[in-house]
Amino acid sequence: MEVDRLKRLSGLFLVSFLLLGCVGPTTPFGALEEVKEVEVSKNKKKARDVASQNRQKYQVFFHPSRQVLHDKADFSVELKSEYPIQDGVEIQVIHNNIDVTESFLSSARVHRSQDLRTRIYILENFRLKTLDTNKIQVRVLRGEENILLEKPLQAPDCSLFQKRQLAHLGTFRAPEEYIGMIEKVAGEHDSNPSFLAGIVAQESGFNPQAVSWAKAIGLTQITPLAEKEVLNSIDDWPRYPGINTLSYLSLKAKIHTGEITEGEEWRLDPMKSLKGGMTYIGYLKRYWNLKKNKKIVDSLKGDRERNLTELILASYNSGASRVKRAVKEMKDDWKNHENLKEAVNYVKKVSSYCFHYTDSDKKEVQDVDET
Repeated sequence: MEVDRLKRLSGLFLVSFLLLGCVGPTTPFGALEEVKEVEVSKNKKKARDVASQNRQKYQVFFHPSRQVLHDKADFSVELKSEYPIQDGVEIQVIHNNIDVTESFLSSARVHRSQDLRTRIYILENFRLKTLDTNKIQVRVLRGEENILLEKPLQAPDCSLFQKRQLAHLGTFRAPEEYIGMIEKVAGEHDSNPSFLAGIVAQESGFNPQAVSWAKAIGLTQITPLAEKEVLNSIDDWPRYPGINTLSYLSLKAKIHTGEITEGEEWRLDPMKSLKGGMTYIGYLKRYWNLKKNKKIVDSLKGDRERNLTELILASYNSGASRVKRAVKEMKDDWKNHENLKEAVNYVKKVSSYCFHYTDSDKKEVQDVDET
């Protein structure tokens, strides 16, 4: 009987393997039956010029305007024209140089305006994985060869230094006063409030009593090690005696039952946690601007402000010394270092929260309208 059962299980496994083998690789847009590689333009100006050469002007808008990497979200591609969209004009979706149009269209709802000048493709609950490369392009085609427009869906951009208005806190059920508190603390440190909000979202989900296995506490999840740097600048905040010697389970229980309160431990106080988080970010900013470290930052390609922001975020998650070793070993390719996978995931998610918590989407659409 046991032999017969094993044979049946083996047969089921073989059938499942053969069925799965008929399906190609899985992408964020669904599984592919056939892999079709596509060459995409690396020249943004060239892609814009292609559109300007056509008598009928087409425009593509993304909603949200950049990739959402922190959660699933409804995503749409809007094709607009000054005249009714011509017969034979279609879109092509490319993910990492692979044509995923068929999978995209099979999952998307399509809405057409009555005047036929607008066509919207809507994907519900669309999710991108942060550890994957997500190079996404959308083309407007007439026939298979005539490219009318090519546009990338860019990754979210977040800067510690570029101030943006904090519009909301997404789907988190956070007290309304948190927005004002975050803006006040970030303003005192001459920093971007949405950057601080992104850290809080990723670290604690806006739970002021959050505790991690590393015994990080509060909104900004200050660890015992980070606390030392914070209290070098601020020494009059209350500390619960022996709190850093407690086990994780004991610490969490004492906080949950109210044995340790915000009056006894500063990290449980929402405002002090925000101030402490920004103080620690200030320490990391000074660290990367030290003469010996500034040379490392300046050696990286691309925008210095963006590079510094990413280094600070990675350091907040994994420690500045570990990030520094990775940069020294791999230079511009530091984000592919095997010891920084968690940190890179963290950088992408915080950047996504930061970008999408502001009015950035609205501004990007306006920027496109003006071109």
